[in-house]
Amino acid sequence: MQSINDNNARMSNLFKRLWSERNPRPCRRMSEANESNNCADLTSRTKRKPKINYVLLKESNLRKELEKDGISTQGDKAQMIRRHQEWITLWNANVDSSKAKSIESLRQELREWERIQSRASPKNAVSESWGVDNRQEYEELVGKARAGNKRKRG
Repeated sequence: MQSINDNNARMSNLFKRLWSERNPRPCRRMSEANESNNCADLTSRTKRKPKINYVLLKESNLRKELEKDGISTQGDKAQMIRRHQEWITLWNANVDSSKAKSIESLRQELREWERIQSRASPKNAVSESWGVDNRQEYEELVGKARAGNKRKRG
């Protein structure tokens, strides 16, 4: 009888080990997902993040939100808001996705997005520089148009 109980216990332990390898337990905290490879990707087991009313949120509380998610807290409030909005978008898209990405890959996507945003020049700066560079050509075209209108009238 003892050997049957030993066999049952060994089989039970084997089953538990195989089950935990194929079905990793969900992480309870973001830090747990970062530190341990044994728990499943947090985003695949969590709910969507709600959108935040940033007008009512103090800068210190916004920094805490960013720190909680492991995101950079650099920059002014407007930059942090844009960064957090993009993080919420990435997070929720990942939760909805059938192929969830790791948290670190989401953070990498956010860093890449921010790098691209910092390189992009504002539209006003581009149009102003175009106006300066092409001012003479523009004035010639305006002069020709006005001369053409005078001929038609006169």
